[in-house]
Amino acid sequence: MYISIVRHGTTTWNSLKKIQGQADPPLNEEGIEQAKRLGEQLKNTSESYDIIFSSYRKRAKMTAELICGDQNKTILYNKLLNSRNVGIFSGMTLDEIKEKFPEDYEKWIRGDPDFCPPGGESTEKLAKRCEDFITFIKETYPKDSKLLVVTHRENLALLAYYITGERIIDALRRVKNCTLYMYELK
Repeated sequence: MYISIVRHGTTTWNSLKKIQGQADPPLNEEGIEQAKRLGEQLKNTSESYDIIFSSYRKRAKMTAELICGDQNKTILYNKLLNSRNVGIFSGMTLDEIKEKFPEDYEKWIRGDPDFCPPGGESTEKLAKRCEDFITFIKETYPKDSKLLVVTHRENLALLAYYITGERIIDALRRVKNCTLYMYELK
């Protein structure tokens, strides 16, 4: 099974370096262009996807729809792919979190599995959702399936971990918007 994962395109909040979580800002012009470009790149290669999965968040849905463009592809929305509930951190920058909540910031940056933003979702709970998604697709789709998943930064890093068994992506630092990460799930 081949799984390609992409983080949604850029939003205004991304440009302002604000943490989005369950907030639902749409793509900005840059994000729209990113998604269209990726859609064209995928359309003009031998890479073809049987199904596209997306988070329910507006920025992911828009990205998936723009990647599809005029292709006749099925998009399935799955709540397991929704972004992490970051509680009161929503709308704040990492610098603001570091200043106002230094202990929480350190736990988050270190990937502490017990960390839970005030009013939000724990790292462990988000990880479980991502693991459940991988289990779902393994049990539901044939081994020769080619899937595209549109999701969020932390989800992408965790999905990659559950596919490869290795922590290869630093979720809070290195996941660029609308970049494709390709994996084979055995």
